[in-house]
Amino acid sequence: MAEKCKGCAVGQQVTICSVSGADFKPYCALLSKDGFDIPCVVLTDGDPTVEDADITFAGLVRGQKLIPDGAESAAILVETQNANWDRARELLAQQGIFVGQDTLELDCVDTLDGVMVKTYADFSSTVKTTRFKEALDAAKAGNADSKKEVVRRIEEIGKGRFAQRLVANLAQEQPPAYIKAAIEWIVSKV
Repeated sequence: MAEKCKGCAVGQQVTICSVSGADFKPYCALLSKDGFDIPCVVLTDGDPTVEDADITFAGLVRGQKLIPDGAESAAILVETQNANWDRARELLAQQGIFVGQDTLELDCVDTLDGVMVKTYADFSSTVKTTRFKEALDAAKAGNADSKKEVVRRIEEIGKGRFAQRLVANLAQEQPPAYIKAAIEWIVSKV
């Protein structure tokens, strides 16, 4: 869906393109300077995994693989290998790749929890909405099981369906910081 970008020059637009997964490489190649030379950003989930008290972020690894071999790619690889997650995110953002902390739905909990409850209520009964709100509140406090519950309940509705209604319910709320940074980055390029 192409939308006229406020502040963009006449004829310039911002288009949001879901790749229905995490295989960004062909799209990045197509839009690169060697392709159509169209500015773009990549937004991806952090997808954290904890094993034996060690955490890894699949999203950071995905992002690093999109950077051509060279100094930038090597620097990001070093930061991920040294578990310097915030620095790796900063370096990726400099390349137009923005990585969340978790999944998009959970990244939105801190800033959009009220709108998320309202959106969930559009699809569910009062009882289910109350349970969703309880799970959201516990997820916001860091409860891992509640985070899974929030995502499970959204998946029951359908992530795309939920997201479309969520957008319709937004007023003045701000997106998670990495999404805001991605929007600012792409607007500066068009």
